[in-house]
This record gives sequence, C-alpha cells and structure tokens, in this order.
Amino acid sequence: MKRILFFKTIASIFVLLLVSCNKDEGLSVTNSFVIEQCTTTSFTASITGSFNAVDKVDLALSKKGVLYCVQSDGSESLFMEWLNGNDNSGCMMSEKTTVNGESIQCAIENLTEDTEYNYCLFLQKRDGTRKISAVSSLKTKSFNPAIMNFLLYGINCFTAYAKAKIVMDDKDAACCEIGVLLSERSNCNIDDSELRYSMTNNEVRISDLESSKNYYARLYIRYLNHLGNTVVLYGAETTFRTKDFEEMAVDLGLPSGILWASCNVGADKPEEYGDYYAWGDIDYYYEDGYARETPLIHLKIGKENAYDYTSYVHCNGNYNGLTKYCNDSSYGNNGYTDNKTVLDLEDDVAHVKWGGNWRMATVNEFKELTDNCTWEWITLNGIDGCKITSNMPGYTDHSIFMPATGRRDGKSLVKSGSSGHSWSSSLDQEAGNTYCALALSYKSSDYNTYSFGRRYGLPVRPVWPR
Repeated sequence: MKRILFFKTIASIFVLLLVSCNKDEGLSVTNSFVIEQCTTTSFTASITGSFNAVDKVDLALSKKGVLYCVQSDGSESLFMEWLNGNDNSGCMMSEKTTVNGESIQCAIENLTEDTEYNYCLFLQKRDGTRKISAVSSLKTKSFNPAIMNFLLYGINCFTAYAKAKIVMDDKDAACCEIGVLLSERSNCNIDDSELRYSMTNNEVRISDLESSKNYYARLYIRYLNHLGNTVVLYGAETTFRTKDFEEMAVDLGLPSGILWASCNVGADKPEEYGDYYAWGDIDYYYEDGYARETPLIHLKIGKENAYDYTSYVHCNGNYNGLTKYCNDSSYGNNGYTDNKTVLDLEDDVAHVKWGGNWRMATVNEFKELTDNCTWEWITLNGIDGCKITSNMPGYTDHSIFMPATGRRDGKSLVKSGSSGHSWSSSLDQEAGNTYCALALSYKSSDYNTYSFGRRYGLPVRPVWPR
C-alpha cells in the first residue's frame, strides 16, 4: 500500500510539474501593448491601442500592426508559432497603421461578415525580436445593405448613366463589387447578363448600347459571406429604351455629309438648354434650375469657383498656366506647349457623354452650317432661338433648332434668351489667343464663330461624321 501511495505521490508531482511547464510555455505577452478600443463593420475592423515604454526609433522603424485569425480552440497556438518565428503560422497580418506618439490605430480589411476573430497587437523589432499584446476577440456585423434608390438617366442612343443610393458603411462598400447588370431579357443575373459595369462612388457610365432598343437593368452587390461563398444581392429591375439614332441625328444634306444632333448635350428636347461646359472639360457644375442631374464625376471644388480659371481643368490656376492644348509657350505652364489645336476624344464631352461616333463640331463644320442653311429667329415651345433650315436641294424641309442658351460666367448665367452658343472642338490659333477656343454664337440679328476664353461655360451640340 505504501508503495502504491509513493507512486501516486510521484505521479502527482510529475503532473504538477508538467502543468507548470505548459503554463510557462504558454502565450507570452507584454503588458506594454494595450488594446483600447475596437469597432467593426461587416468586413472591416478599426483598432486603437498604445505601445507604452517602447523606444521611439524602434516604434518608427519596426514592423507593427495587428495579427488576427478566425476564432477557434487552437488560435492561441497560431500566435505562439508567429512569436517563435514562423511567418506562415496561419495568422493573418495587417500593417495598415497610423502612429501618433505611443498611440496606434490599425485597420483590418476584407474580413468575413458575421464572423468571430481573435487578434492582438504585434511589434517586430529591427533585431527580429517579436512581441504581442494580450489576445482579444471581435465579431464582424451581419451584412444587410439597403438599396434605397437606383436611377437611370442621360439615356441616349448608345450610352446611359446610372446612380444608386445604398445604405451601407463606406468601408464595407470598398470590400464589395457594386455594379449594374444589363440584358435584353428580364430577370437577368450576374451569370447570364449581356453587359456588366462596376460602379465608382455609386455611379457609372453605361456604354456599348444599341440605338432604339429596350434593356433591363438592375443593381447588384457581390461579396464573400462568412462561409467563404460568393453572394450576390440584386436590386429591383428597371427597364429603359435607348433613343432612336434616326431621330437624334438630322441630315441637312451638307457637302461633308455630317449629321447634326437634334439637341444639346444634357438636353432631351431641341428647346432645352442642356448642360454648360468649359472648353475641353467633360464635367459641369450643378446649378439648380439648369442642370437636370448630379454630374457623373463629382467636382473637387465648390460651385462658387464655377467657370473660372481657378477651376479650369487644363490649366494651373490661371489663363497663362495652360497644361494642355497650348501652342504659345508664354501661356503654357512653365513654358509648356503641345501644339494641339483640336480636342482629343477623351476631352470631347459630346463623345464621352453620347458615345458612338458623336463628337463636337469643328469650326469648319460650323462654317458649313452657316454657309448652307437659312437662319431664322423663332420661339419654340416658349423658348427663343434659331431655326436652322437646310438650303441643300432635297433637304429644304430638314432643320434643327438651337436655343438662346446664353453662357456661364462664374456663377452667373449671361444673356440667356437673347443669344446662344455652342463650343467647337477647335482652338483659337490666332497669335496671343491660345487660351481661347472658338464657338458658334447666334442671336436674332447675327450668327458666326467667335473666340471665347476656355473657362466660360457654353453648351455643346454634337455631330456625327460620315
């Protein structure tokens, strides 16, 4: 019996020693690293903490951030493996950090929604020494975005625009694919839609459409769920019809064969003013009563700087700081010249907005219009402007209407109702006028091409060359 008790006592001591050893070899953490707060979205986490009593040079030059892994019974052993030098321990690492003194803010992205994680702060010094904070846990939120609004607008023959209002965290949006599906069939999904476009800032330009055709469109949000599977959420389906090219393009029988659009960019009817653009700019300023929709590309400046050289896209803040379309070094930024005299298609708002072969007219094409047509000042549906009727044999019943749009000068709309304008794609090549471009101008007693400073906001009437 004594021998049995002796062996039991020895066994108990051995177990205690073993437990004591295992405890000593457990996860080694430092109290100098303190996790203070963690906030989560469905796919991200933001962690704040502090690295106390850490040499500032070490903190500045060392690797630092967050180690994390999906919560499980063996997750602590993964952190231990990393501490022991195994970079492939199974832990994931984020070094997206901002350090201010001893405080640190860390961001983790591309997490899985509705999932629990273990995480800790880490520091790997220049000598290879590794330290971590105590391990904590977080849980991402369930992903339940709300599609509040989906709007199609600016529908033309070959292009359209879409924008959406989606209630979801901006950080989560950055982790999703958000876009628009288009199909000629209803109830389309991401696998069988003919066209798919990814959105930026919940807006997108839709191209490659066909004239006079019905389309079905719906918003989609694609992401990975907590099981690692791809999930696609669909918004309500809407339908639209592209404009008829034959109705949009008017053949005046002109010698060049060029077709003229029936209305301005941003307008749906001949008498509508449309949108106002600085020359070579594809964006416009939103002004209540004039612009119909929020612009596709949001401007970086306030509308108090509208149509001014401080906001003009192709200069460095002033008219003699041109950065594109400059053939006189005295007007170029730091002497810049490129000798371009006609807009590139990427800066041609008619082409960018309407697609296909639509583009802005050249000054020679405006001259052809004035030389071969009769101009008559009339009122169309309450709007004054010029009716331009072809004088070409066989086409004398073909005409277009250009409304008296006025022009934008800063925040002011000048002479609307008494004169109208339309930018050409042609630079003014007269000596000393490189900061100007040519435009068609018309009123009840005159119509001709004139030179305007590029900063002014003028409408654009597209043409289709043949």
